[in-house]
Amino acid sequence: MSFGSHDLCDFYGKYLVGVNLGISNNHRVSIIGFAVLLTINATALWGGAFPFLPSEFQTPEILTTFFLLQSVAFSGTFLSAMLFSYYLPNYTQRVLVFMNGVPIFFGSLFLIATLYVPVLTMFFICTGAILLGAGCAGFLLLWQRYFSAQDPQAGNTVIILGTGLAALIYYSLYAIPIGVTALIVPLILVPLCGLALILGTRGINFAQPMFEDTPKQHPDVYLNTIKSYWSSAVAVGGLGFASGIIRSVAISDPSLGTLVNAMAMFGALVSSAVLFYLGRRFSFSFDVVQAFRWMFPFVITSFLLIAVFGTTFMHVFSGALYMVFTFMIMLMMIQCSQASRDMGINPLFIYGFFASIVYFLQSLGFILGNGFEDFSLATSSNTLFVAAGTIWVLALAMYAVRGEMKSTFSHLQARPSRIEFIRHLPRTQSDSGSGDKAMSSVKPFVSESKDAAKDNGYERDEFVVFRDRISKQCATIKEVYQLTARETEVMELIARGTTVSVIAERLIVSENTVRTHSKNLYSKLAIHKRQEMLDLLDTTIP
Repeated sequence: MSFGSHDLCDFYGKYLVGVNLGISNNHRVSIIGFAVLLTINATALWGGAFPFLPSEFQTPEILTTFFLLQSVAFSGTFLSAMLFSYYLPNYTQRVLVFMNGVPIFFGSLFLIATLYVPVLTMFFICTGAILLGAGCAGFLLLWQRYFSAQDPQAGNTVIILGTGLAALIYYSLYAIPIGVTALIVPLILVPLCGLALILGTRGINFAQPMFEDTPKQHPDVYLNTIKSYWSSAVAVGGLGFASGIIRSVAISDPSLGTLVNAMAMFGALVSSAVLFYLGRRFSFSFDVVQAFRWMFPFVITSFLLIAVFGTTFMHVFSGALYMVFTFMIMLMMIQCSQASRDMGINPLFIYGFFASIVYFLQSLGFILGNGFEDFSLATSSNTLFVAAGTIWVLALAMYAVRGEMKSTFSHLQARPSRIEFIRHLPRTQSDSGSGDKAMSSVKPFVSESKDAAKDNGYERDEFVVFRDRISKQCATIKEVYQLTARETEVMELIARGTTVSVIAERLIVSENTVRTHSKNLYSKLAIHKRQEMLDLLDTTIP
């Protein structure tokens, strides 16, 4: 009886994740592979220290050089992927896993080599930083492609559970001697991540519009994507800038960097557990831009308190900030997957766009943080300059996204900064029979006017102003059958007799993307033609 690599991954998948959660074997393997990648990132890319290398190796000069080059390579790889996916889409589809695994493997070995060949320390550090930055970014891009190709529930589940499992793997490494842990990353974790990615890639349906689309034939679609999602990227990037400042400060205190790493993974564990719990029981949405607005006063106040209370408060705030930033990074991947499916665009383009902005701002924070540390005046402390500079950039980010605060949206328009979480339904509940049965007991909240909703104490995002009977019927169908906002948009337009070409023009997507949404919609509703949809709509409560 043979026991191959697929059997090995499947064995770990069964006993680590998804035992009684209704998760397929393929997705279990992917959860482990993605978790391993996040663990690799956490060992070298998160805080201001290498948690599994000797402390005497972590001098400010070495850490500054490494993180600066790694940050440039990391964000530069995302920007390159965005450009390549637009101008050379066929090339990006053929990107192989080993092209990213090899840089991570040798990058990790170069870090280890510095311990044994101190004469070449700076050469190994520079080379290892570039290889690790580019390799980890490449792996993240490939995983993002995998997430986008799945249905929303499956893709989100892999991201959420993989993020939580990464924290457990990361903490378990502390039980292993440092000398052994340093070798585990290149010799075990990198190959395991690559193997899981290869197995997951085999299940991707590359016939989907997001992969077949030629971007240069639909420049308006990609331009609209940038217009729709730049504010979300800037919002996450604002927190990225703050985390870059913290990373630069941590270089002078390796213990702070270790704390940042540990708290970042703790935040990953807690947030993934909460999102998974909520996602199994409710359908809800999370607005990234609105979350940034909520966090903005707390973040800038905390930086001011750093200037007042110094090191003690710095440790507390640094851990909390990285917990939040890790959570937002997880949401960024979910939002990019949703955008790729909704807009029918190349997942490497949208994730490259998001990540290049976020990690560029993080790199900028790291560079400016180092500059503040080197610049001082007799009448001011370094921490005051750090706080003032960070608040200034965060204020610019807030100013950039403020325009949406007064925007109004019709019921047809899904807010781009809002991430949808569709409640997981057992297969028996998604059948047409059970759906019909549920119809009689579900009636959406309807507000006939914005003023009436305001009088009843509802905020703008908590109600929908329906145009007519069809709008109300579509809202009911959406709730019963757990449709996405984009599927509901397409359903309403089809019900109104709008042609595929007009729908594509109105939603600013390709016609193939509209057909894919229609196919998914018909599958969820268990129907085969428009008339059956109209009959289903007529059965809903007006």
